[in-house]
Amino acid sequence: MRDTEDRRRDGIPGIAELPDLLGLGPGELLFVDSAPLIYLVEGEGRRRVAMAALYGAAGRGELRLAASVLAWTELLRKADKGEKSLSLRRLLADSSRLVLLPIDVAVADGAATLLRGALRPGPSLPDALHLASALVAGAAAILTNDTAFRSFAPRGLRIIILDELAASISML
Repeated sequence: MRDTEDRRRDGIPGIAELPDLLGLGPGELLFVDSAPLIYLVEGEGRRRVAMAALYGAAGRGELRLAASVLAWTELLRKADKGEKSLSLRRLLADSSRLVLLPIDVAVADGAATLLRGALRPGPSLPDALHLASALVAGAAAILTNDTAFRSFAPRGLRIIILDELAASISML
C-alpha cells in the first residue's frame, strides 16, 4: 500500500487507487469516448478531477488511454478558433498520454456489424464507431458518460461511467 503522500499525488485523494477503481490489469487499454475528454478543457468539479487523474496516470505510464480519431472532429466541431480550440488540439495531439486510433476498414466493418445487430434503439453511428474502435484496439473497457452504452456494448467490453468513477474518487 502506498503511503498517504503517494495517494495524494497530483493533489487528488485516492489517485493511487485509480487502477483498482477501473478494474484494469497491467497494460490493459482504456478507450475514452469523446465526452469525457472535453471535461479536461471545459469541465469543472468531480468530472474534471477524475479526467485529470486519468490523464496524469497515463502521463506517468500507469495507464494506457486511447480514443478514436473521431474524437478530434467531435470535440473541435463546436470549439471556437481561440484558446479552447488550441487547448483541445494540444490535448488530443499528446500521444504520450492518449493514442488516437484511426477509423479503418476493420473499424468501419465492426461499426456496421454493431448497427446491424443492435436492438432498437441502438447506438448512433458515432457511438458505433467508438465502440468498434475500442474492440479493434483490444480495449478492456470504455470510459464514457453515456449510460446508454451499457445497453448496446458488446459482451466483454466493460463500460465505465465517468460520473460513477468521479464519485468513487471523491469518496476516497
